[in-house]
This record gives sequence, structure tokens and C-alpha cells, in this order.
Amino acid sequence: MNLIDYFDAGASSHPNAPCFVDCGSSAPVATYAQTQAKTCQMARGLQALGLEPGFHGAVLSGNSAAAFTAILAVLRAQGVWLPVSSRNSLESNSRLVHVEFHSGHRGRDLHAPTRALAAQGVGLLISTRRQAP
Repeated sequence: MNLIDYFDAGASSHPNAPCFVDCGSSAPVATYAQTQAKTCQMARGLQALGLEPGFHGAVLSGNSAAAFTAILAVLRAQGVWLPVSSRNSLESNSRLVHVEFHSGHRGRDLHAPTRALAAQGVGLLISTRRQAP
């Protein structure tokens, strides 16, 4: 099983249980069902960009429910999450992975939950390079 499979099992067992508690948010509690729905929307948005399984996705943010939701969306879209840190410099994080920042435009539109990440101070960095077999 993948990490997202364990998350989905928890969401199936306890859909109304708190998944994330984000004290700095206007919606401080997100249930498993709500988080699962958001990650599905975001994963479809990433796949609509033409990203293939194995793409690299890094979430550049402080600790927040939105950041962890974005990580789950990368995993749900069959991407590989790269654990960059918002405390590192851009140069340091760039050395970890060749990244390309998708702002939500570039001829294709990401779904609203993905665009909403930017409004919450969460950057989603994507690389279409895959690990060599």
C-alpha cells in the first residue's frame, strides 16, 4: 500500500473525524472526507497538466493544513513528494530538485483548490523529470 491508500482507508473508516486542525485558518478543522475531496480535485488538476506518474512535486510552505493537503494531492496524482523546506534558501531547495513553478496558468488552468494554495502562502513546485530506472 502507498501512503495515500492508508489515508483513504482512514477517510473511509472515519470520514467526519478531524484530519487537520489549523489554528491560523478561517476554517480551522478539516475532516477526512473534506480533505479527501480536496486532494482528489487537486490531483485531477495536476493530471490535467499532463504530468505522468513519477513526476516530482515539492510543497514549499510552513506547516499548515493546506501544505499537507497539497502533499497528499501530489501522492494521489502518483507523483513523488520531495521534502523541501520553506526555511531553506531557494538555492538550497533548487539543488534538491530541478523545479518548475506552475502558477496555475501557462495555457492550462488548475482547479480552484490548487489555485487557493497560493492565496494561503503555499507554493507547489513541479518537475516533470523522472528518476532514471
